[in-house]
Amino acid sequence: MAGLVPFAAGMALAGTPATTAIVSSLPESKQGVASAVNDTSRELGSALGIALLGSVLNESYRNGIREALADLPFDVPKQAAEAEPATTGARSGGRRARASRHRAG
Repeated sequence: MAGLVPFAAGMALAGTPATTAIVSSLPESKQGVASAVNDTSRELGSALGIALLGSVLNESYRNGIREALADLPFDVPKQAAEAEPATTGARSGGRRARASRHRAG
């Protein structure tokens, strides 16, 4: 989290001058195109960055949780699977709820 604050501040301070430099470097008749290309590249870069960061964080979490679960007793995953219908909307009337009620009798 501490690294995101200076990163966000840097992006905020650099975004406007970069856009101004890109748009003003072209003749007035092409400035609309320059703005659109700038916005598209910024959006695409943000989406790819979020996807990449999300993948890295997900993998890190999965590795960490795997190590933490290794110390649990053997029957805990079975107990968690049996408790799932209670936590996945058994009251909502969805497919899982109907299956849960059918198994219950």
